[in-house]
Amino acid sequence: MRDFEYGLGAPGTHLTCCLDCNLIRQDPMPSREELATFYQDEYANIRNEEHPLMRILVELYYRRLASFFRNMVGEKGEILDVGCSTGHLIGQLARFEPNWTLRGVEPHPKAVEIARSKGREVLEGTLQSIDLPPESQDLIILSHVIEHLTDPVEVLQRIRELLRPGGQLYVETPNTACVDLRLFGRYWGGHHYPRHTYLFSRDNLARLLTREGFKVVQTLSTLHIFGWALSVQNLLVDRIGLQVHNGRAPFYAPLALLSLPLVLLQKGLGQAAGMGIVAQKDKTK
Repeated sequence: MRDFEYGLGAPGTHLTCCLDCNLIRQDPMPSREELATFYQDEYANIRNEEHPLMRILVELYYRRLASFFRNMVGEKGEILDVGCSTGHLIGQLARFEPNWTLRGVEPHPKAVEIARSKGREVLEGTLQSIDLPPESQDLIILSHVIEHLTDPVEVLQRIRELLRPGGQLYVETPNTACVDLRLFGRYWGGHHYPRHTYLFSRDNLARLLTREGFKVVQTLSTLHIFGWALSVQNLLVDRIGLQVHNGRAPFYAPLALLSLPLVLLQKGLGQAAGMGIVAQKDKTK
């Protein structure tokens, strides 16, 4: 595999697919320390708020999420966003519902610095390293995070410890059962190699959540508008030597916007490149 965005990664690493459940994973799996080196200060997801069009697109989507979360949690609740980057999502949620108690967790020091400069409560570290009371959270969010983990099972077990009985988990991640993966192959933006370690379909992710003691409540297609733009960018980087800056081509954001009709069509057909799953902890535990 090749990192078309930043030119990072370990030689000899490839992706393997389980013949039983179709889970895709890196092989060999990088260590946590090695994986951390793939997120530099120029990482695009840390810089989203600096680009006007990207900021608008992301905020529009976050507003849709906020309405969705209100139906899950109500007007009051403790919400934790894991792998929150600069805390952009919890910033939007605070504007939507001021009565929520919102925190983020993020391991990247630069992202934490930016988040705190904007007045967002973000704890530096991993979910396993931070100190929060057990059974204290009403909703935990893993928005485009589970695919970045070296041990998703360990994180899901920690989430069960932190959720109140009946508390809910929202997982959003790329969906390998999508048409653009079949179309673009190794150029598919959802690969995001080497930062994406595991890639899921609805079926195998639901199976994992159930195995770890969650009840799957809802599955949905999401408007993952950046997949097509990144896939096209990756293709052009390889075929014509397109130059990118901080992992993105100059036309990336406009192309993401132009791809919206395709994404809406995919969503309507249940073939979207992004998916969300709502899972619940047992109400008696």
